[in-house]
Amino acid sequence: MSLGGKLKSLSEVAKPKGQESVIIELTENSVKLVYGKTSTGILYAGSKQFAENSDAGIKGFISDFFQKLKIKKKEVNLMISSNTFISKNVDIPSNNEEEIRKIIDLQAGRYTPYSRDEIVIDCFCAESPEQHYTNVLLIIAHRKFIERCYELIEGAGGEIVKIGINSESLAAVYDEMAQQTAGEGATGGIHIARDSSDFTIIDKHKMVFVRNIPIGLTQFKADREAAVKEFISELSKSIVAYQDQGVGQVIKMLFVASIPEYHELIKQGIEGAIPYIKDHETKVSFIQAKDRFQTGSEVSQMIAQATDDSFFDVFSSYEMLSLTRIDLIPKEIKIRRSFRKSGKDVIEFGILIMTVFLLISVFLLVKSYIKNEHRKKLETLNESTFEQARELEEKSTKSRAVRELLRKRGRGLHVFEKINSMIGDDIYLSRFSYDKEGAITIGGTADSMSRIFAFVTELEESNFFTDVQTKETKSRREGQKEVADFSIECTLVEGI
Repeated sequence: MSLGGKLKSLSEVAKPKGQESVIIELTENSVKLVYGKTSTGILYAGSKQFAENSDAGIKGFISDFFQKLKIKKKEVNLMISSNTFISKNVDIPSNNEEEIRKIIDLQAGRYTPYSRDEIVIDCFCAESPEQHYTNVLLIIAHRKFIERCYELIEGAGGEIVKIGINSESLAAVYDEMAQQTAGEGATGGIHIARDSSDFTIIDKHKMVFVRNIPIGLTQFKADREAAVKEFISELSKSIVAYQDQGVGQVIKMLFVASIPEYHELIKQGIEGAIPYIKDHETKVSFIQAKDRFQTGSEVSQMIAQATDDSFFDVFSSYEMLSLTRIDLIPKEIKIRRSFRKSGKDVIEFGILIMTVFLLISVFLLVKSYIKNEHRKKLETLNESTFEQARELEEKSTKSRAVRELLRKRGRGLHVFEKINSMIGDDIYLSRFSYDKEGAITIGGTADSMSRIFAFVTELEESNFFTDVQTKETKSRREGQKEVADFSIECTLVEGI
């Protein structure tokens, strides 16, 4: 079946701007494809059932998908359904996620009938701060199945960038819808696909429980009554298993993603035959892809007509891709990609260095050429202006000598002005001398001996004179008044 009819190029539909996403779900003999852009939602969805040992047909189907839609960046987000992996809840005696992953990696073989080399494993950690252990939900896939997926997608020209599980995306959708209905407690969700159903439980925004129910739309179409009875029985067992694990709260909301034809029959079975639902007043709500996801008009029309398969799981993976954490890409492939990326980075860095070196070389050559030309011009100019420069130098030397002479002469007057501003009317200067080394001699008469000492202190505290010394003081009488003669030596501060 192909939703949207035949594969068609994007020239036949809108070509909006936005990030492209390709989702491919693979099981043993079936393929689901989803392609869309962030700006417009899902533009194409398709699926096809194959007979056993039809790997060539699967590769051709995927390759045709890439070519007809003209997808240039063939980066594939591979999603696997719950019937292709094993889920298991275990308690690990640690609260450190890194330590928990190391423990799981060492003891992975204990949780499956396969050896560690035969499986690929990832996990969710449900922290319990008040406990000394962590409940871990293990997701385990067989390595051969993963390798086959690589062979099919890479054989079709694609590149796997992530291997996730639809259950995680479904859980995110259920959780978002439960918040919209203001639900409390844990939230459960059942997605009924072609050959099986996925039962997922979310508590406190984390997926805590996943089980696969081996009843799907194929069984419902073959024998509706028997299929519903078996479906309800398996669902009841799964709910009991969830209770026994003790990994979450009571389920208060249960979503069922299915085609409308079976809604009423399934609801009657769930509410009437599962005591847990009635005892805990769990609300049952049915949801459909056409009401939940943004799709192109043709895709929406074909979804409504689909009766043998559901695209709710892959649409959820498309919408919640950025929120999913599980990645089952084997370690050796991650390491190989890391080396490849490192090698590519080294080559790019080498090219960058060579480019920079080349640019620097060109820059230096151009700079050298310009300098050489400039030097030649300067030499020519130097020859024609040498005599003028010599004459100007002589004039400049004479001018500097005159300026220096004037400066020295003016300096003595400046010093005298500073001293004169300090003496006032009670000191009479009879002698003042200043030499070119800055030595100053001051002689005179003051009204009192104390005035001489005050004058000396004033000279010392100024910023103009240093080494102030009183060489001579002598009291005498002048008429009816006592006066004091003095002689002071000091040095002018350099730079004044």
